[in-house]
Amino acid sequence: MKAKRVSKRASKIKPKLVKRGKWYEVEMPQFASEEEEAEWLASIDWAPIIPKLKPVRLVPGRMPPCEVCGTPMRGRVKPVPLFDGKITLNAVSHFYCPKCKVERLREEGRREVEAVIKALKGLWGEKGKKGSDRKCR
Repeated sequence: MKAKRVSKRASKIKPKLVKRGKWYEVEMPQFASEEEEAEWLASIDWAPIIPKLKPVRLVPGRMPPCEVCGTPMRGRVKPVPLFDGKITLNAVSHFYCPKCKVERLREEGRREVEAVIKALKGLWGEKGKKGSDRKCR
């Protein structure tokens, strides 16, 4: 696989480090397009530059509070049994409270479970059992 050629303009622009206190920041030049900017970012050897840059602290998004005790909930993934345990949907996103052990589905987990139930009800009928109430042929 051939490496992509960097445009002449992008290859000539060197990263400009600006000292801010004891750290440096990279001053981004203006580019004509996003493609040219992407080429420039990919063409630079960042290894000697990164240690000089200011470290950034990443803060995770806020978790919703528990409806029972108000403690921030935590996220996890676990299997969910459907149709009286006949089917298990693996890796569904949950929130749980470490203090009072309350659990609830995350929005994406709820949508996933609803889609599977809807699809299975279409195949098995409303009762969730194979047999005479089966809708598909």
